[in-house]
Amino acid sequence: MDFETQLAKYAQLTLRFGVNIQKGQTLVISSSIENADFVRLTVKRAYEMGARKVHVYWTDDETTLIELQHAKEDSLTEVPQWIPDSLAALADAKAAFLTVSSTSPFKYREVIPERMNSYRQARSRAYHEFHEKHMSRQWCIVGVPSPEWAQVVFPEVPVEQAVRQLWDRIFYTVRLTEDDPVEAWNRHLTLLDSKLAELNARHFKRLHYTAPGTKLTVELPSQHLWATASKVTDDGVSCCVNMPTEEVFTSPAKFGVDGVVRNTKPLNYGGNIIDGFQLTFKDGRVVDFSADTGAELLRGILDTDQGARHLGEIALVPHHSPISDLNFLFYNTLFDENASCHIALGDGLSMCIEDGFSLTEDEREAKGVNKSMTHVDFMVGSDQLDIDGELEDGTLHPIFRQGNWAF
Repeated sequence: MDFETQLAKYAQLTLRFGVNIQKGQTLVISSSIENADFVRLTVKRAYEMGARKVHVYWTDDETTLIELQHAKEDSLTEVPQWIPDSLAALADAKAAFLTVSSTSPFKYREVIPERMNSYRQARSRAYHEFHEKHMSRQWCIVGVPSPEWAQVVFPEVPVEQAVRQLWDRIFYTVRLTEDDPVEAWNRHLTLLDSKLAELNARHFKRLHYTAPGTKLTVELPSQHLWATASKVTDDGVSCCVNMPTEEVFTSPAKFGVDGVVRNTKPLNYGGNIIDGFQLTFKDGRVVDFSADTGAELLRGILDTDQGARHLGEIALVPHHSPISDLNFLFYNTLFDENASCHIALGDGLSMCIEDGFSLTEDEREAKGVNKSMTHVDFMVGSDQLDIDGELEDGTLHPIFRQGNWAF
């Protein structure tokens, strides 16, 4: 299959299976200008599929870098509120949302960490209402290679070749290389649903993580629910919010996390790398941390607000999965988190508590789900990770052994 045909199939799969755009519905695309060709292809296909209107919100990493390096420090916390407000209004109007991820992992490495922290914290606060609203709508995140990103993961080859090689790996991870990608996705999600059903049926009270550098106990809220990236909106429309996805996830009890955990893959935090870090939890809160790379950026995440030092998500991903078996580091959380069990600092997930979308933030928090302006996933899985589930009576059952499902 030639590249243009593959690209057209990727746009089709993203719109039909990922976002699942409906006739007469508005689509909102957020993307860097570097992905303009793919976005234009997607916009055209969306209209052909019956979209009423397609809005594109462009970003530009280069001008953002200039701002971060040269703008007055106090201006970095100023966010044009009309942008998140307009997005929130579109969510209220039941639009569907597509995010295209492509930022280079080292784009902002020369930016002073304090300036980066101020910039990101301000945007977390400004966009919080929108993020809350769009979670209940159709949405999907997909990856598109930028030249800078491709050169990081393939530094030894010319840039055009690097981009194509990264495309090939992305096409593989989203099952575009299958004879029938949609059928392959349906089989895959059915398998994930079987794991979800088992976990919900057992209703564990705690999970115990054991691996080199990790000994962590995670309590689960009494009304917790496990979920996958496959969801159905209140209007009965299905979508797949991450492509690729290999995870089954839930939200832990805000005050029920104790022990230490160490990352197993670098975290690309919006164009900066944080790596070699360890977090110590007591009564759900990070009370100590260290990092070989990006310590001040990690501190900035933890200091975003009161909820940023608590966990909002735990996700189970087998070590043997299509992405992990590539033995390839994407330096992009969308892909790397689906090669490894991961957890997230910050905001909990509405879908992971009974009747979560009908509850206010405060009501969800009262049931044990963390509240924060941020949500940052990082990878903790490996072929040495064991996870046990503890029932109400204290009985332990193996969930993961050597990084893979034990049931």
